[in-house]
Amino acid sequence: MHNSVKLPVLMLASALNIFAASYAVADSTAKFSPKDLDAYYEKSGVDLSQYNAILLGELGLDNVRVLPPPWIADEDKSPERWQLTEADMQWLRKSYREAMEAEISGNGGYPIVDQLGEGVLILDINMIYLMPYARKGEEVETRGFGTMLVQAQLRDGVTAELLGVYEVKQEVGSEYQQNTRLNNENSLRELFKAWGARMRGIMDSKRLD
Repeated sequence: MHNSVKLPVLMLASALNIFAASYAVADSTAKFSPKDLDAYYEKSGVDLSQYNAILLGELGLDNVRVLPPPWIADEDKSPERWQLTEADMQWLRKSYREAMEAEISGNGGYPIVDQLGEGVLILDINMIYLMPYARKGEEVETRGFGTMLVQAQLRDGVTAELLGVYEVKQEVGSEYQQNTRLNNENSLRELFKAWGARMRGIMDSKRLD
């Protein structure tokens, strides 16, 4: 489904707008645009107001492809030069969970649970590809860390029924910066925080009480 989002599923599509926001914009009041999302499936008539807790899946990295940017010369495109290490994946998953939990559940927010149940919305995010703009240790300045393609799924916490599947191409950072591990980690951490803040804002606005 790539046409405009229909009214019965506007709540659901609005929630997934978190993945289309710039990493630096953590404003949960930002307006929704259907053009920001590629909706591959949406269950008709979904109402997010019935959910008051989130089961946050582990950031999916099992099948992520790390791609060199198109301006890299052939001799530097070897997969070994660009692959994520086990330590990289552990850091990404840990930082993702910490940032999302802090934004969604902090200051009287919504509990992050680990069991299916009534009122639970399951949120799973998988990284399809990651394109850093420079290799680790390369002494260059880049505009942000790179880009990624992300797929997000929402499921009901009682039946595990699929409610929606979305993909979006995401910029990771927008400021010019030196290609250091610290700068890149900060860009990714801010992106995860923005996702969490957007999800918190959507949950707030769709509560029944």
